[in-house]
Amino acid sequence: MSPRTSSSRHALLPLFLLALAAGAACAETDGGSRVRGIQGRFALYAATNPPLEAVAWLPAETVLAVVGELTEAPWTPVEAPDTVTVWIYRDLVRDGKVLADKSLVRAGAGMAFRPLASLDGGTSVHVRGLYGDWLKIAPPPNMVFWVLRDQVEPLAEWPRERDASQVQPDLYSALIDALSDPPAQPSDPAAPSDAAPPDPEPPAEPPRAAHRPPELAGFVLDESAVQGERITLRGTLDWGGIDPVSAPFCLVAREPDGDAVALCNLLAPELTYGPHIGAEATVEGTRWFVKDARLPFVIPLAVRLSARK
Repeated sequence: MSPRTSSSRHALLPLFLLALAAGAACAETDGGSRVRGIQGRFALYAATNPPLEAVAWLPAETVLAVVGELTEAPWTPVEAPDTVTVWIYRDLVRDGKVLADKSLVRAGAGMAFRPLASLDGGTSVHVRGLYGDWLKIAPPPNMVFWVLRDQVEPLAEWPRERDASQVQPDLYSALIDALSDPPAQPSDPAAPSDAAPPDPEPPAEPPRAAHRPPELAGFVLDESAVQGERITLRGTLDWGGIDPVSAPFCLVAREPDGDAVALCNLLAPELTYGPHIGAEATVEGTRWFVKDARLPFVIPLAVRLSARK
């Protein structure tokens, strides 16, 4: 290396150092705050003003993303977890789009449930199920929920994953390369290649276990059974309590001699299903096996009712 070339490379050193400092300043993490339920179960609310009505009860250890900055105020705004659903009258939605402005979203399937938000016409909704005249949907993306600050604890903030286009260049390595590395020599196409063969692809990950829904908080699942399978059952809606470990409702089938045979425990809100005891029902949902329970538990995703016989 000639003295002239060496001096000109070192003359660029301050510029590289300035660029390195600027890159480090821009490489701040953009992770958001998260909180986790402390013990037992805790309530998720749609508003902080009375009357306070829980939209859902979440099991302890549920992790929620905080909206804005986490403070010590009595209430903490959070994003809805994937397990939470809200309801909208089905005539207000077509092909996944809201038809009218100020369409109300409610906490349950019925006019008696409190409105939680209103949607403008053309808003896209993610439909998760059907009950009578009501659609069960995912909460709108801009909908904020609330938890009591003393029922959650903060978690350490981790930087969110970034794709390659967002990764800052390693300016320090570039500086070292510029000062010390010799220019690359052109390769000889006639030379034999001694490149190592590519590493074998890692084996595929085993399928993940079904995620326990919040409705089963407090129940012990049977680890030897297949959990969370999608099923469809038809029968008569009846009160539960027929099993040592039971749910508010059950689905029964009528034998030719008139006897009733229980098909499953049905985990569903009493206010929603109670008025329809005795109705014929087609239930689509997920099946779960609880330890010491004689019947499987079904969490409905869609319910179609017919008139009582």
